[in-house]
Amino acid sequence: MKNLKIAKKIILGFSSVFLLLLLIAVTAVTSSVRIGALISEVDVYGGLQSNANELMHILNETRITAGVFYETQLAQVHADVTKQLMYCDLRLEKLYEYIDTHPQLLRFRPNIEAYDALYSKWSSALVGASDHYNLETRLSATDLQTFRQQSDEWRKTNLLAHEILSNTISDIVEISNREMLGTKNFNSIALWIVIGVSGVSLVVTIVMALILMRSITLPLGNMRDVLDQIGTSGNLQISAERQQQLLKVAEGKDETSQCTKALLVLLDRLYRIDETLSHVADGNLTVSMDLQSQQDTMGLAVQKMLHNLNEKFGSITRSTVWVNQKAAELSQGSQHLAEGSRRQSESVENLSESVRRMTEKSKQSAALAQRALNLVGNIQDNAKTGSDKMNQMMQAAQAINASSQSIGKVIKVIDDIAFQTNILALNASVEAARAGQHGKGFAVVAEEVRNLAAKSAEAAKDTGALIDDTMQKAALGASIAQTTSTSLEEIVAGVEDSNAIIRDIATLSREQEEDIQGIISDVAHVESIVEQNNTIAARSANAAGEISNQSNQQMELVQQFRLLQGMMRASEEGMRL
Repeated sequence: MKNLKIAKKIILGFSSVFLLLLLIAVTAVTSSVRIGALISEVDVYGGLQSNANELMHILNETRITAGVFYETQLAQVHADVTKQLMYCDLRLEKLYEYIDTHPQLLRFRPNIEAYDALYSKWSSALVGASDHYNLETRLSATDLQTFRQQSDEWRKTNLLAHEILSNTISDIVEISNREMLGTKNFNSIALWIVIGVSGVSLVVTIVMALILMRSITLPLGNMRDVLDQIGTSGNLQISAERQQQLLKVAEGKDETSQCTKALLVLLDRLYRIDETLSHVADGNLTVSMDLQSQQDTMGLAVQKMLHNLNEKFGSITRSTVWVNQKAAELSQGSQHLAEGSRRQSESVENLSESVRRMTEKSKQSAALAQRALNLVGNIQDNAKTGSDKMNQMMQAAQAINASSQSIGKVIKVIDDIAFQTNILALNASVEAARAGQHGKGFAVVAEEVRNLAAKSAEAAKDTGALIDDTMQKAALGASIAQTTSTSLEEIVAGVEDSNAIIRDIATLSREQEEDIQGIISDVAHVESIVEQNNTIAARSANAAGEISNQSNQQMELVQQFRLLQGMMRASEEGMRL
């Protein structure tokens, strides 16, 4: 039964019910026809009995009138008897017609014919009495005796006829009652048959309904509960009892079994997809998803998701490795920059000290020039003293020349530091551009460092120009001092010229002092810039360290995901690069 299709089961159930209903209908129709036939038979016998009773009634009335005629021998009574006999004849003819009309009554015809023979004999005797006797007058004693003898014979004949008719009526009544009883019995039997067939039909209907319910409703209910559980709660865990019920139903070959098989296949597919997604949630991207067919949209979607995740995380891994490497390089470069800034700061401090010393010497030169100017008036009287002082001035000029050469070296060092700072700033800008979004802040810092280095180079260039000018003027002073020393005899004559020259020297000394003050201001400015560079370099180093730490943390997070071999090799190649 479980291997039949649902349509066949329904057809079988309805066919069984239809056959039982047809059986009930046939039984009812057959019973109705049979009962109708029995009732008709009973009606026929009832009609026969009615006709026979009417004949008996008329015959009894005629017998009474005939008895009166037997006693009175009156013509009027005889006329009445004759008339009643005519009614008896008519009723007898109707009885014959009724019997001839219903073949089942022909068995009573012999009895009626026997009655008719005696009745005819009796009625003929009564009717012929008027022919044998003069009924208008009183009968003679002889006729009366004869009449009485004949009337006794007539009575006997009438009694025999009456007895035959009475027995016939009794037989009719008995047969009619028997037919009536048979009809009642058949009616009861037919009723019990209908009740029995109806009961069997009801039982069969209930059994078929239970079978259909067990083979259709229960499996559909199980499938509905499973689908409702999955649809409302998303829970794919089916109880063991429910699984056993589904497996048992799936053993059949009908539509519910096929639907159950399809549901089990769907559940197995959902279990595999759930397992795959669980691996993905745990970070394992090396799992694969088999396709049921090219129309497996869910499988294709999971495959696409795995492929995209492997590609994305592979790219993230390579980017993270690259950022990590560049952050390390940036951190190392920032450390070198900080170290260079520190050294630059030391060089600027040394330069500042040298400039301060040069300032002192410049002040000394100015003081000497002033003294020379004050002593011009006494040059003539103090020629020897002037010669000595001129020698001192020549020595001071040589010292100034030496100091100017030292300052030129310092300026060269500042220029080299500014050049190196510019190169480091350029490299930092390139590395910041490679770092992309993470290096924007550092690119700004590198640009500021490069601007400061350019300003330092420009200031060093200006300072070098001033130092060259000072050296030229110091050389000129030395030449003048030499000339003055060799031409001491001409000093007196050239006092006026010397006075002018000394005034020029004093002016140049003041200008030199002013230039040195500008150098001091520029050096202070360079020192401030160097301090700023040092601070910026330190901040850059800290930022690079933070970027490196963040990159390492990101790398640790990405390494929690297991990628496919191809993506892993690409990531390893990115790490090597």
